[in-house]
Amino acid sequence: MIASFIMGSVTSLVPALTMEDLGLRLMFITASVSSLWVIALFVTQPETEATLNEFYRQVRPGGPAWTKQRARNGLKPAQNLSLDLQRVAAGILQRFGFLLTTEGFLLGQPAIGWISLIVGVGGWMWLRQLNKSNALLMARPGSDRD
Repeated sequence: MIASFIMGSVTSLVPALTMEDLGLRLMFITASVSSLWVIALFVTQPETEATLNEFYRQVRPGGPAWTKQRARNGLKPAQNLSLDLQRVAAGILQRFGFLLTTEGFLLGQPAIGWISLIVGVGGWMWLRQLNKSNALLMARPGSDRD
């Protein structure tokens, strides 16, 4: 985040590096910050197995990346990654559907407004259905409950 701020400031304020084209500036910032992220990934030491096991014991994330910690701790995940990803997709449909509905009607494009309204309502209904499913209960942060 700090690197993004610095790169954004440099491309806006330093006369020799100023980029007027916003698209070009965003691509440059994204590429440079991503490069810094990859460098930091290879330069820093990985977390110890004890740290990962303790993190898994407290958070119990879902997904295939935690198979080793799940086997060591003997705890089932407190999250259902598939259900969470479906909720994200439904939420995106809902948010963008309603956003584009407003835009379509305000800009005098009723076809886009109505189609977006249908998408938004569909996302809302899908999200309601997903929230009715049985989700695993997770302990409140800071409690020592397993």
